[in-house]
Parts: sequence; structure tokens; C-alpha cells
Amino acid sequence: MNSITLYNWQWATPLTAPRTLTINAGMTVTKAAGGTFNLDGTAANPVSFAGTGTITPALTVYYCGSSTVTNIDCQPGGPPEINLKQGATNIASAGSHDFGNVAVGSSSGAITFTVENTGSSNLTLSGSPDKVGITGSTDFSVNQTLTSTPVAGAASTTFTVTFTPSSTAAKTATLSIANNDSDENPYTLNLSGTGTTAPIPPVTAGVTLTGISNITGSTVLATGNATGAGIGERGFYWWIPPSTETHFGGSESGLIPEGYGAGSFSLTLTGLKPGNKYHVKAYVKVGGQIITSDEQLFTTATTGATGNMAPTVLTDTVNYTVSGNSITVSGEITDIGSTPVNVYGFIYAPHTSPYTGDDMPKNGDTAYAMWDRTPLYQGMKFTGTIKNIPPGKWYLRAYAHNVNPDSDAAQTASLGYGGDISFTIACTPETCIPGDVNGDGKVDLADAMLVLRILAGIPVGNINPNADVNGDGKIGLEELGFILQKVAGVR
Repeated sequence: MNSITLYNWQWATPLTAPRTLTINAGMTVTKAAGGTFNLDGTAANPVSFAGTGTITPALTVYYCGSSTVTNIDCQPGGPPEINLKQGATNIASAGSHDFGNVAVGSSSGAITFTVENTGSSNLTLSGSPDKVGITGSTDFSVNQTLTSTPVAGAASTTFTVTFTPSSTAAKTATLSIANNDSDENPYTLNLSGTGTTAPIPPVTAGVTLTGISNITGSTVLATGNATGAGIGERGFYWWIPPSTETHFGGSESGLIPEGYGAGSFSLTLTGLKPGNKYHVKAYVKVGGQIITSDEQLFTTATTGATGNMAPTVLTDTVNYTVSGNSITVSGEITDIGSTPVNVYGFIYAPHTSPYTGDDMPKNGDTAYAMWDRTPLYQGMKFTGTIKNIPPGKWYLRAYAHNVNPDSDAAQTASLGYGGDISFTIACTPETCIPGDVNGDGKVDLADAMLVLRILAGIPVGNINPNADVNGDGKIGLEELGFILQKVAGVR
């Protein structure tokens, strides 16, 4: 029993009739020797006692906290009473606690909750296997290593809860504490918290472009210096902004890595084009962030990567298409040479290695210029379709020149050619004329001269195989006679 006080109580007058003593304490009143009454807390309430006699008996009553016999409300130790606190704040059953915003990848830290027994009898936490159960999001975890049971009257025990969000969303869970409190079993607590995006840590790394040197027509040496921690990559990148005043179209290198970590670094940038003004920066990567230096500008040498005056040109001798009297073909300028290119395209003729020059018409060479307006300051690929080619066998190659030629000598020095393509344009019923040996669409003395050269064994280059008039697959005397008769008007 708690706080027991001994009192003597007696009736004011002698007992002449039975009296009733009611004790509203849920306890049994028993008659002990010597006229004392003991409260043992084992019987139901109320309990009555009938007193008799004519004497004034002294009744000894054991009870708690009062000298008034009537309405005694006391049990041995009192009932258990559960209460929950976080810090100094009481949280009623079915109450809540919000962990607020917590970044994904981190945690709230352990929050301590206290289970108090504000009653007198032992408070039993009866949950099994966990004294503090939890349902809902697994991002909330309970540590009950220090949680003990039973909890004595006026004593307490603790547990902790940690919120560790696994994603950016609102999360909830419910705590449940099974116990022997008659009106708060189980004792519950609603938990909530929100996972948020982790903040980007401040970047302390930096990079400087310390120099540009050893400039040629196609390469340059770039040097830089990286500072700070967490540098997973470092390097350089260059670009040319689009501008028809300085070059044909824009281009850029993308990131060109050269190692990692802090310190000085250098790299020779290759694949540049002569006579171009380039922008370049150094960079470092820290996580997903890219930090760049101030830019520097440089201009590549104009002598070209090969050191030649003339452009370097390639003909795509594999990927070309002949359709009817047309051919579609590609070329590439890989080095502009000493000065910007101002004309490029294709040239074809009935003989190998077609060329441009003052005697082009005499030799049957025909140029197809694709572009001759704005100077070209860097290499490029180009494609064109040449139409209305006469029937016969032809040779074609890409070409480019980088000065405005004022003589054959100047043009020859500044001209670049690709390799040859040979192809045949078949004549159609409209274009196939018997006796038209040179395929120019008419029968005249020029065709007769070709036949005479053929008969004399002199190479003549391209001829029209459909000029055969007798069907023997040859160009000979029959064809010569036919041509002369056509010229004389006999046929």
C-alpha cells in the first residue's frame, strides 16, 4: 500500500443498533483482533460492516491520504497510467510527430521518446517481440535497445525513432505500444516526414587556362592548372562560332579529357584546320558539375597541315550513283592549303585525270563548280549531281583551288585534285545515232577523224559504242564509209 496513515475512528455515541461503514475504495474491510479493520484490496466496492454493542469501540482503519472514513478511494499502489513525451512535450495517444523535410541520402538523427508511468502500479509493455511496434513506411526505424518493462510507478523508459528517406516523397508510419493501462491500450503515435532532393554541395574546385603555344596549321599545345578536391576529370575543348565572314559553318570539339585531380596539365589539340580562329577553354568535372576557365583565342597557321600551297582533296571513288545521264558523287577538302578555298567541285572528261585550264574545251574537260562565293577557311565534305552528260565513257574527280588564278601557272600551283572515277553514260533511243563516234549528238567529220585514228592504232579515249552501224561491235571501215556518206548528203 502507498502512503498508509493510521487513524482511530469511533462512533460518537454507544452502539445501540447495527451501523454500516462504507469504504469506496474497492477494498475489503476485515475484522481483526482488538477491533481493528484492515483494507486488503481484494474485494469489490462497496464493503459494509455492521457494528453492535453498547460500548464506544475504537476502530482502526488503514487507508490512504485522508482522515475521513467515508468515500475512501485507494488501492494498494494505485493503477498504472501510461504517458508519452518527446522532450518536455506530452503527446496524447493517437497524436502525431512530424520529422519535417529530410534530404534523401541523409537522416533526421535519432529522436528520443519517453514512456512514463504516472500511476503507482507497474506499467507493463506487452508487445512481442517488439515492445514498440511500427507499421507503414520502412523509412522510419525504431531503436528500443534501452526500452525496458515493467515500468515502475513514477518511472519511465525510452526508445528512439529515425527517419531516413529513400525517395523524394511524403512518408507516414504508426507506432503502437501495447500495455496494461485500462483505457489507453494500445498507445499509438502517427509519424510523418518528407524526403527532399539533397542539396548540391558547394564546389571549391577551379581551373585556369594558363597558355596556348606551338600553333601550327592543324595542332596547338594547350596548358591548364586545376585546383581543389573531387576533380574526376580535367581537359580542354575548342569551338568556332558560326560566321560566314571567317569560315564555312561552325564546329566544336566536345570535351577532350586529360587526366584527373588537381595540378598542372597539358594536351596537344589535333585535327584543326589551317587559317581558322579558334576559341578554347580548360575544364574540370566535379561530380555532375563542369567548371570552365576563361576562354582564349588563337588562329592556326595558314600553310595547312601538309605545308602545301594547294588544297588537299579526296574523291569518294566508292559511293557514287549513275542514273540516266546524271552522276551523284562526293568529295572532301581535308586541308585548304596556303589560303582560303574559293572554288571547289568536280571536273569530268573523256580521258583520265581531267583538269582545269585554258585548254579545257580542246581536250573535252568540263568543270562543275559547286561553290565559288564566300572563301572557305576549313575543310569540309561536299556532294553534287552532274546532269545532262553525253553518252560515252567518262572520268571524273573532285577538285578545289585556293586563289583566283590569273594564269595557268598560278592555277596549277593552287589546284588540288582527288582520285579518278570512271563511269559510262549509256545513250538512249533519242541520243544514240549510228556513226556518232564522239557522242556529241551529230555525225560529222570529227567522227570520221576519230575512226581514222582508231584504224591507225592511235588512242582516242572515250568513244560512243553505239556508233557501230553494221552490228559487228567494232568501229572501223564500215563506220567510216557511213560517216562520209552522211557528211556528203548521200544518206
